[in-house]
Amino acid sequence: MNDSFFYQKKVSHAVLAAALSLSALTGNAAVIAEESGETPDGEIAEETLPEESAEESEEPEEETESELQEVASEEGTQILEIRSPEMTDLIRSEKPALEELLSSLPQTLEVLAETGWTRVNVTWNCLQDYEAEADQYVFAPVFEGYTVNEAVKIPHIILFIGEVIEGLDESAVTDEEFEIESPEDNGLLYAAPGVSYDNRPNLPVVRNQNYDKLGWSYAAIGAMEADLIHDKKAEKTIDYSELQLAYFSSHDYTDPKGNHAGDKIEYSGAQTYLSNIGNGKRAYRMLANMVGPVYESELPLEKGPGFKPDDKYAVSSNAAQLTGAYLISPKAADRNYVKQMIMDHGAVTASLLIKSNNYKSATKEYKVRYNALTNAFYGEAPTADAAKFTVEDIMLVGWDDTFSKEKFTEGCQPEEDGAWLVRNSRGLEGEGLNGYFWLSYLD
Repeated sequence: MNDSFFYQKKVSHAVLAAALSLSALTGNAAVIAEESGETPDGEIAEETLPEESAEESEEPEEETESELQEVASEEGTQILEIRSPEMTDLIRSEKPALEELLSSLPQTLEVLAETGWTRVNVTWNCLQDYEAEADQYVFAPVFEGYTVNEAVKIPHIILFIGEVIEGLDESAVTDEEFEIESPEDNGLLYAAPGVSYDNRPNLPVVRNQNYDKLGWSYAAIGAMEADLIHDKKAEKTIDYSELQLAYFSSHDYTDPKGNHAGDKIEYSGAQTYLSNIGNGKRAYRMLANMVGPVYESELPLEKGPGFKPDDKYAVSSNAAQLTGAYLISPKAADRNYVKQMIMDHGAVTASLLIKSNNYKSATKEYKVRYNALTNAFYGEAPTADAAKFTVEDIMLVGWDDTFSKEKFTEGCQPEEDGAWLVRNSRGLEGEGLNGYFWLSYLD
């Protein structure tokens, strides 16, 4: 993984909090979806072993080390089951030397061979280039003198490079929650969306926001671009300015038509406005007030935080217009409405509550994991602790009901299959495969 995926380096997901899709120009509906707070309770299930036939592999109730002595194997002895090591996650503030790391990993594992349960020697193989710069490395065991049955689940040990962050995040967004109506109350209908959908081929190139906290503007502008492309009112080369939305939602401006008399916008952030926290609510409220969008060529991000745009770009140079917005909960009962809006508008934006690596509450530790091998994210932390997280906005551009829960990191997996296809704004080299990743429905 490369540098920062969300606000800072080594940040992963914890909770799906909101989704938003914006429509533009002539009378199209726009969609916003926001979680009302139901997520899995985040309990970490204790590791259990598959049930075994008493005739085939009955074990004593209390095993001792002497009963699991290492035994010599004949070449090709088959392994039928592997017990996962107690160590499944390692967190280091800095990447250790490979030799030092390997010496700290378990040197033996318990396996069910054709002759019964035994303990065998193992070495560990890093599944990617350990010399490459990354925040996560996955190691798999190698069993010399044994063959592993293809049906056996191979345990992995994952090394995370970074600090465990605990407690309140000072940059947490604490805006009041919306009261969300049911989709039926909004007159929304859906026509039983299919098992999977992928809108990537119809979207512009993946953007790179460059500033850690500018994802909210990229998600909102990206949703408008997706909607216009879907309605054949724009080509895939369309490119609107995220700087324009960020600047004029943080600074006062003169409206030549006088439609904003009495309104005042003040910026009091310690950082530049391009690094200021925002969210979907802020984006669609500004867009509903005719604040943009304008073309990227007029106000490119390269202008930087010291640039002061002319007031004519606030409301007088718009290339498109927001015409509507809906809030839809992404809970399981309303999931099909979110899917329908992705099909009808090209994208639905989503807000993620996020933390760096594990999150430790007052009573327990929750896991937040990205599986680099399957490009899948999932976090266990509950929305009850939402105020202790930061928020990053992204875009939902597809889904797969059959995306297996087994593709998420072992020890941090959702209870059911299914995932959203997410478009990021960290460029092609950011976390995720070419700017996209999978996020569990239950995140």
